[in-house]
Amino acid sequence: MSIYIENFSIPLQQEVYFTDLVSFSAEIKDDVYIVVSSGVGIYVNEKAVPFIQETINNGYKLTYNIKPTSNFDITYSGINNINESIKKTYNMFFGYTVLSNEVNYWEVYKEVPVFIKVSNNVTSVGTSYFSTFFETRKYKEATLEATITADGSGYKDLNTLLRAQSTYFFYGKTYTITITGIKDFSGNIMPDKKFIFTIEDKN
Repeated sequence: MSIYIENFSIPLQQEVYFTDLVSFSAEIKDDVYIVVSSGVGIYVNEKAVPFIQETINNGYKLTYNIKPTSNFDITYSGINNINESIKKTYNMFFGYTVLSNEVNYWEVYKEVPVFIKVSNNVTSVGTSYFSTFFETRKYKEATLEATITADGSGYKDLNTLLRAQSTYFFYGKTYTITITGIKDFSGNIMPDKKFIFTIEDKN
């Protein structure tokens, strides 16, 4: 499909402050086929709204002016001359300011607080808080760490990644990998598997 929507006027995931009308605009384009003028539209909360239509290269720019008073969804739609259609919805949140703390220190066995503060200064004035904490673990020393992840369904092989935390004692050593406790869907336990290998110096 060659038709697309881009250049929404409000920066995504950014705060925008206003006291008057706000212009919401986006561009509907097609670099291969022709965007049908009568097939473009803007919908707010799934209802068609009047808009300003401006001709641009390869399509149209649609603008809708509104002074928001609550949350709403704004949807842009278009169609080209081979009946390929597209819709894109932007979720607009009104009146909320969210503040979260940034964790910038780590220690062993340390309680790290996490909190979020949400304020609404417009539609339902008030502030809410949520806080919790987690505890860091002690230092862990390991020459090798293994991560095993499933590839697709349970009937496929498991991929194993070995990652060295340090290469200081890495080369020329003999390592043993033991796999135990693997069960199938019926609860049958696979016999233990052991792999022994030595990593040669890359030089």
